[in-house]
Amino acid sequence: MIPYLLNCDVDKTLTPKIRAFQDLGLSVSSVIDLFVQCPSIMMIDDLKSVILPKLELLKSILGSDENVLKAIRRSSWLLSGNNPAQMQENVILLQKYGVSSERIQKLAIQNPDCLLHERELVEGSLAKVEELMGIKPESAMFIHAFPLMLVDGEDGESGEEALRSKFDVFKSHGWTEMDITKLAKKHPAVFKYSGDVLESKLNFVMRSSDMSRSMQHVGLLTLSLQSRIVPRAAVFRLLKEKKLLKTDCSLYTVLGFKEARFLSELVTPYKELLPEMYDAYLNKRMASQTESEE
Repeated sequence: MIPYLLNCDVDKTLTPKIRAFQDLGLSVSSVIDLFVQCPSIMMIDDLKSVILPKLELLKSILGSDENVLKAIRRSSWLLSGNNPAQMQENVILLQKYGVSSERIQKLAIQNPDCLLHERELVEGSLAKVEELMGIKPESAMFIHAFPLMLVDGEDGESGEEALRSKFDVFKSHGWTEMDITKLAKKHPAVFKYSGDVLESKLNFVMRSSDMSRSMQHVGLLTLSLQSRIVPRAAVFRLLKEKKLLKTDCSLYTVLGFKEARFLSELVTPYKELLPEMYDAYLNKRMASQTESEE
């Protein structure tokens, strides 16, 4: 791509292409952003007949140039082939199923790939959300659960098979069908994790003397085990053991603190008194940040 750009004539090639996108209403900065996300479009000669109609269709679905760019950042496939038309067809399908236009637009921006599947798969997946997870189309959680049905699991499982396997992980820890349905309705994002990750989290949460299986605590399953739950639990328990906790709060509450608050209330004040705890927590935090970047 870089050699192509270097060989381009600025006045005859680059400038006309930028102007073509500006004619659609995009600012110069938005056009540049678009080229960065989808550099291949710079190599298309007839932008007006190939790319601009797709952008116009996406804008009609997503509402604004800004939203179109947000979606393209998440999926450069949006401008490929017949994808904009495929998205429009699936948007209409979701509307007929009872999902509000506002929530469909949010889904299309945050997870555009899930609306690029074939109609038959999307249609079948919509019904499975309510059947397996008990989430109705009118629920705000529907757009968070729907993509789970479209993602293949481990060992080539379908989205439905992968979800049922994850349900079995919970059942192995004593959860009932009712427990799982309640969890799915309130925290469908829990089921985006693999079965192995869920097993590790459940082992920690269910065996902890500070927590229980009650619905009050299942939100913990959406948090990272290694970068948040384990290191914070270690700090909390050490302070509790040494009777240094200044606030009457539970581990569940502490795990929900923003990082800045957790540091200011439970880590930094004990830098001199408990230097090993202070260093261990910061080192663990730094290591987890490095891993996430990689």
